Amino acid sequence: MSLDKTLENVNSSLEKLTTDVSQLLDVVKVAISVLFAALVFMIVALTLLCCYIKCKKVGYQYNSILSDAEKRAARSPPPLIMDGKRLSFDSDDNGKS
Repeated sequence: MSLDKTLENVNSSLEKLTTDVSQLLDVVKVAISVLFAALVFMIVALTLLCCYIKCKKVGYQYNSILSDAEKRAARSPPPLIMDGKRLSFDSDDNGKS
């Protein structure tokens, strides 16, 4: 009888241990899932941030080009049209085009 009681105790201990290990594995699965979701979120956020910075940089360059063109347009007088030819005051060929 003593052996039967010992086997029952060992069996119940193993069942308890199996349950505890199973719960621990469930906790580890949840933790890994949360870490994976956070990693995916950070990758998406970094990608969006890089795209935003690139778009801002390209937009700044585009606006800079536009503002330079606007400055040049404000400095130079409008072209004169005589006999179907366009005269330009900015060129070096003095209207020979």
